[in-house]
Amino acid sequence: MFTVMEERKMEGKGVVIAMGSRDENLAASIETACVKKGYRVYRSEANTQAQVEAFYKTLEEQGIFAEQCIYIPLPLKEVSLFDADFLDYMSQEIDGGLVNGTWWIQQSCSYFKRNGYAGTVTVLNHIPSVVPDMKYSYCCIQEAALGNLVRVAAMDTYGNTDVRINMVTFGWRETDAGEKAWFEEMQEIYGGAKAPILKLVSNEEVADTCTAAASLSGMNGANLFVDGGYSVSRTIRART
Repeated sequence: MFTVMEERKMEGKGVVIAMGSRDENLAASIETACVKKGYRVYRSEANTQAQVEAFYKTLEEQGIFAEQCIYIPLPLKEVSLFDADFLDYMSQEIDGGLVNGTWWIQQSCSYFKRNGYAGTVTVLNHIPSVVPDMKYSYCCIQEAALGNLVRVAAMDTYGNTDVRINMVTFGWRETDAGEKAWFEEMQEIYGGAKAPILKLVSNEEVADTCTAAASLSGMNGANLFVDGGYSVSRTIRART
């Protein structure tokens, strides 16, 4: 049900990277950052409640302590309301993104609570889930819904368990050709304007934020933005 990088096995705690194949470059950067911190990394592509539950049962049976689950979302895709396959695509997004992400959050929290672990779930989101744009926001609707789920779950788990649930929302990345092209298009449109602030972020920056989130015991229900101030500047722009 899961794979372990045999050559990187270490003593100590583990980190689960869920659905990493959706963005292999990002998953690889997160894995590297976790290994540098001394963690063992477990990867899983489980996409049903039963499969995710079985994955964690396997960890328990083997006496493995995983203290963090990092959930990677579906890749960005340009979608329009007027596409012939719009409804089919949105249905796939709900099943493959919202429902699948929900299983990982729910089963991760159950695993931590069941074993008395002070665990952390980190849900990754793309910036269009917070700051709408005409290019990618439709495919981030399920991420916005997961964001609301995280906030509610943080309240639900607080007080009776040591589980913490946070989000990391990242901006445009140079490693993604489509996102880089969108960044360059926005630069042409806005030129030297002070808003919006635009910055290409690296996978390593996102990965470092994920490992930092796990180390901050006082943070719960938060959303960390790795976007060079894009979300803030867009909010300010909308109000002026």
